[in-house]
Amino acid sequence: PAVACAIEPPAKSEPSDITELHPSHVSVVMGLGDSILAGWLAEGLMVESRGAAFAVGVGSMKQRTLPYYLRRYNSSLIGASRGQHGLEVPAANGIFGPMTGGYKHPDEDQMNAALSFAWTWDLQEELWYLKQQANKIPNFNRRWKVLSILIGANDMSIKEACQNATASSGLA
Repeated sequence: PAVACAIEPPAKSEPSDITELHPSHVSVVMGLGDSILAGWLAEGLMVESRGAAFAVGVGSMKQRTLPYYLRRYNSSLIGASRGQHGLEVPAANGIFGPMTGGYKHPDEDQMNAALSFAWTWDLQEELWYLKQQANKIPNFNRRWKVLSILIGANDMSIKEACQNATASSGLA
């Protein structure tokens, strides 16, 4: 069933700061993270279901995401990832051998920079991608945005997290 809540208009057409922000003012969604934000296994398939990623996927009636709801307030919302594709992993990860990492589907990923099997020290690669994508958006610096960051599950599960603590600490 459709969402039955009434759409309330913003109190101000142009917010002067975050305290006046309304969902209709948000025009860009973005994400940094690991396989959870990349949508790995989100629909039970061995692929990244970028469109179903809860914080930055375009979503649908079946997979309700933050951008799915924000679009109700601003139909010109951009940045939400869509579709499905194979794994995208950090370039330096080496999990599938040399030179297998990186971004291969920017048209589908949009502003979802999450990489499966990413650790916190991979956020710099993700941030680089996000900056490249942001350069394609007119008036990017003047827009209200939502940036979702969800990473750390991989750090908690491997010994390399302790060995790379120095590399990770500079990102905070």
